[in-house]
Amino acid sequence: MAYDTIDKIDRNLFERNCDAQAWASFDKVKSCFYSTESDRITAANELLKKLIDIYDIIDSARIGQNGDIFIINKHGYIIACRKSQGYSKR
Repeated sequence: MAYDTIDKIDRNLFERNCDAQAWASFDKVKSCFYSTESDRITAANELLKKLIDIYDIIDSARIGQNGDIFIINKHGYIIACRKSQGYSKR
């Protein structure tokens, strides 16, 4: 039973890591770092909201927890973030 639990956790972390690598290639995420457009952070926050909406349905049903998502620069400062509100349609 412990092995199965660890295996599920390991697979979930691997999947989220792959997702985060893919998200880092999105133009709205990259523009947070390289663009000078005034609405670049707003656009990134909107993207993060969409991601939260997608993953709240998946993750809250699977693991019963809600998460927040951040875009962090190489110095560790949060550039954009979105807090999860939870998925209440069960």
